[in-house]
Amino acid sequence: MKRSILTLALLLALAWPAAAAQVHLVAGDRISLDATNAPLQELLRAFALQGVAVTADPSLQSTVTVHAAAADLEKTLNRLLQPFDYAITWRVVDGPIGPLTRLSELRVFEHGSPERAAPLRTGPASGGAVTQTVARARIVPNEVLLRVKRGITADQFRALLRGLNADVVDCLRTGGIYRLRLPPGSDVSALLEQLASNPLVDRAEPNYIAESPRSVATSAKGGSAAQSAPRGAAGTSVGVIDSGLASADDLAALVTASYNAVNPGAPLTDAVGHGTQMARLASGASLPDNAGPATPTTTVIAIQGFDAQGQGNSFELSQAVAYAVDHGATALNLSWEVGANSQFVGEALAYAQNHNVLVIAAAGNSPTGQAVYPAAYPGVLAVSALEANGQPWSQSNYGSFVALAAPGTASLPANGALGGYVGTSIASAYTAHIVAVYRAAHPQASAADTRTALLGALSPAVTGASGQNYGAGVLDAAAVQRLLH
Repeated sequence: MKRSILTLALLLALAWPAAAAQVHLVAGDRISLDATNAPLQELLRAFALQGVAVTADPSLQSTVTVHAAAADLEKTLNRLLQPFDYAITWRVVDGPIGPLTRLSELRVFEHGSPERAAPLRTGPASGGAVTQTVARARIVPNEVLLRVKRGITADQFRALLRGLNADVVDCLRTGGIYRLRLPPGSDVSALLEQLASNPLVDRAEPNYIAESPRSVATSAKGGSAAQSAPRGAAGTSVGVIDSGLASADDLAALVTASYNAVNPGAPLTDAVGHGTQMARLASGASLPDNAGPATPTTTVIAIQGFDAQGQGNSFELSQAVAYAVDHGATALNLSWEVGANSQFVGEALAYAQNHNVLVIAAAGNSPTGQAVYPAAYPGVLAVSALEANGQPWSQSNYGSFVALAAPGTASLPANGALGGYVGTSIASAYTAHIVAVYRAAHPQASAADTRTALLGALSPAVTGASGQNYGAGVLDAAAVQRLLH
């Protein structure tokens, strides 16, 4: 039976684009809604797109007309959903100004029938569709990352949120960085200009999009995909932040910790496949072509920082870095690029380095000679790629920010079969593995000591036909022997 839910006669102050239903949470305890004769299920999906876990009775077929601007959240829900039973759950977001509450879960069902509620099917979250750019860098739409100045009170912060019409989605503990969600259609560039002069704000920047590269297939068959070194022989772990990890029995014994930064609490998946390949290389379960004698396998901390489309963002990747550090990583492999020089991501990597973690990153698979991030952040070892013949790969990036070159071709699994691949991702993950092996053999060596030893063991540098700089030397089989023996 169809019901018509009570209309809220409240002024709508937001200029939202036309859509069946719009929901926007504000400052934790307020809500703005806009819907005209919209199916209730559509309105609930709009809640889900705000990061609220929604379960609902699929038989609910009501239509909704509601117009509310920054209204009291609980009172509005009570009036909106009064024909039905519902339950809400709050989540506490801790940050520099103290705990904040945010709507976490909404359950809606017919009176007395909670068992009929089921998770609501939705499309991609609002952050998944990249529709905005700032300074030619792609960003998550309708979001900003913000750190307030010291001494700001909770009341001042909530007033700031109400003035921005924003809600706190999460907070990065290590940097005190709040992730704010803005109304649909917000002009992020204009807002950042305003925040730059706000006396309460220390820094604000977009939530930049990062890309997990697809593995570059080659026609070469490659070498052996695996080695038979003892499992877990080394006592240090490589934090692998990538597209996740597929369920693979031969890697399970090497994974000491795992975390899904895209969907915290959910198990790791790997729709892209790149993360699983990088985990194999970082652990030593797979080795590049011509890498030399087998090395002890090392453990990994597998972290999913990219979604099924291979997209991540600077906030979630910064969270991933903090997780790896806090769970004992001694090396960190970053085989991806973020679209801009994010100060907040740079701070996350500085946090890692300050905790004795050596950070290794791919130099990039486009031969532009331009610095890319995270490879170009201070202290990061940027790695270029070599072909199986020891010469620079034609598509490897180069430049003054590159520290070394390493083997960049390998035979790796994909969709249950082996294939030949090439890229700076491979070179970076292999370098991270060698770093972990060295640190396991030299437990007293700091990250700085390890860096010095690694660079000192390199074979002579290679250059391109036009003098391109692929790093100070080459991590070939001879260099690995010098470093480890």
